Amino acid sequence: MLGGLAKFIAGKLSKNTPWHLIDFSAPISWQMQDWESAEKEKIAAAYGIGRAAGLNFVYASSLENKSNTYCPNCGELNIRRSGYFVERYDENGACQKCGQRLFVISDV
Repeated sequence: MLGGLAKFIAGKLSKNTPWHLIDFSAPISWQMQDWESAEKEKIAAAYGIGRAAGLNFVYASSLENKSNTYCPNCGELNIRRSGYFVERYDENGACQKCGQRLFVISDV
């Protein structure tokens, strides 16, 4: 199912459409406490599925270094995220190293 969704996003929307993978925590849910919480292994697998489908911007905040923005052309780290802390290295929405457009809002 996730593979189909990732392929749809890449093929019908854009490979530059961001895909955010968010953990589900059953204990803090109001009406779904008996559901299964998301395991980090499943989030990591979903991240890999998105990248394998060709998505350039897959984010998984619960996984180390998987909430950062890397250049899809050269792999350079351009935006580092840690919780609510954001550190930008990009040049007005383009990669600091090769100039590739990163499809981010640059004036924030």
